[in-house]
Amino acid sequence: MGKWASYVVRRGDDEELDDGYRLDAVEGWQWWEFPVLDEEPLVQLVGTGAAVSATVADSDMCVVTGWDGGQEQWEWVFGEVAYAEAAAAEGLPAPDPEELAETLPERAAALAIAVVEWAKAAGLSADIPTVTAVLETDHDIAEDGLQAVLGAVGIVDN
Repeated sequence: MGKWASYVVRRGDDEELDDGYRLDAVEGWQWWEFPVLDEEPLVQLVGTGAAVSATVADSDMCVVTGWDGGQEQWEWVFGEVAYAEAAAAEGLPAPDPEELAETLPERAAALAIAVVEWAKAAGLSADIPTVTAVLETDHDIAEDGLQAVLGAVGIVDN
């Protein structure tokens, strides 16, 4: 059985957060792991500054979201096929897995621009080719995609 968790990565100096486990991040940033959170408490923890949130389901899929000003700026799903299959199993609209594979390079390149712009606005350093490569990578453990994104924008050391 894989990991089920939510993550919030943001600037701050909190000593403790309820139910949170603090992970390593570069100075000025905090990376917290929680049991899976519903959307409302997750958004409250994100706050109003630059932040990244993620939710992992059974290590098969990881939805990573970039935030600024309390507003979603970008979102990416690692483990897209598992995500689509789960949605279809619930009777929800889901993209075709073959279409996901075919369009991955162009979607990754387009989102990399948004991620790099977000990173620069947050005072971080990132480049489009590195972020694109991270987004295109298929991770056996979906939450490794979150670690890779955080590394690509300089929030954690890789």
